Amino acid sequence: MKKLFSAVALLSLFIATPATAATFVSEEALFIESPISDDVYAAGGKVTIKESIRGDAIVAGGDITITSGVDQDLTIAGGKINIRGPVKDDVRIAGGEVTLNDTVGGHVVVFGGDIDIQEGARIKDDLIVFGGEITIDGTIDGDVIVKGGVVFMNGVIRGDLDFEGGELYLNGSIQGSSTVASESVELGSAARIGGDLDYWTDKDDVNFEAITAGTVTRNSDLQSEGFDAPSEAVVAGIIASLLAGVALYSVLSAALVIFLLLLGTRTYFKDGAKLAKKEPWMNALYGLLYFICTPIVAVLFMITVIGIPIGATVVAMYAISIAFAKPITAILLVFMYNSKSKKKSSIWKNGALSVLVFIVLKIVAQIPVIGWLVACFAICMTFGALMRTEYAKYLKVR
Repeated sequence: MKKLFSAVALLSLFIATPATAATFVSEEALFIESPISDDVYAAGGKVTIKESIRGDAIVAGGDITITSGVDQDLTIAGGKINIRGPVKDDVRIAGGEVTLNDTVGGHVVVFGGDIDIQEGARIKDDLIVFGGEITIDGTIDGDVIVKGGVVFMNGVIRGDLDFEGGELYLNGSIQGSSTVASESVELGSAARIGGDLDYWTDKDDVNFEAITAGTVTRNSDLQSEGFDAPSEAVVAGIIASLLAGVALYSVLSAALVIFLLLLGTRTYFKDGAKLAKKEPWMNALYGLLYFICTPIVAVLFMITVIGIPIGATVVAMYAISIAFAKPITAILLVFMYNSKSKKKSSIWKNGALSVLVFIVLKIVAQIPVIGWLVACFAICMTFGALMRTEYAKYLKVR
């Protein structure tokens, strides 16, 4: 295991240079549960951020939930996005379903399918929204530009409103002036416009004068051919492109890890593969015990002041092993396959095959229950075999 840890340590130093200014994390199911003082670049199938980020945050994923604070800019691309933590600077979002329910210190730009700015949201600067069905129940201190298919406006806008879309249901307060170009408008009992109103609708049957403090002007120049809300296919295409970029980043990162591990070890994976092939179930049991017992051992060390450095080291190595679990497993599986043949394979061939196995492993891990079990078994078997291989070598030289 020393050779593996040495290679991993070398790899950590290799990729740590940019980490002084940023933190890069990528997993299928990613949970950030400790504060991060740097910028964060996070990607995953499901991303959950529960602790504060003191820098910028750029997040991409299928299902994203943020319940903590971000001190600087927040940029998100995903399928389902739920922001329930404060952001001190600007927010930029592209997503299928978007929910915002906290304070944003800067401006907000949103492109999406279904967008819900809830009552608990407050945007201290401008809001720009482009979407299919849009609900604005929060408070916006700046100006608002909305282009949408169906828009429900129930909140408070302290600046001006510029609206273009299909249907507008207005039951909120606009303290500034407004420009409205809509196929239809329906006013609620709480609708108010504090400044002037320039508007156009298909039917001139809306009593804007009753809710407007300033001048009301029906402006035919605002008439357009209609607004086409972004279709689900368009939004899905954008999200798919972004997630494809995330997947490519994950594969390239894994390729770097794989080749560095192969260059940093000689017969380690070959010996581990022989043992894994001989006793797969026993190795899987040892690997499972490693993943269960290591955190417990680390906590026990940290109970005493003297043991804190040891416990911290154990936690760090455990985190590294989890981060590199799939690339390490892919390498061992390739060596298990190679053990059937007596021909020697080059590092480059083994590396290329390992990258392919890594991709297959990631795909399998997305399959509910069966896929998870297969991936977990392969990973546990790998770590069990490698630990037993290292222990056997230790007994020989003791």
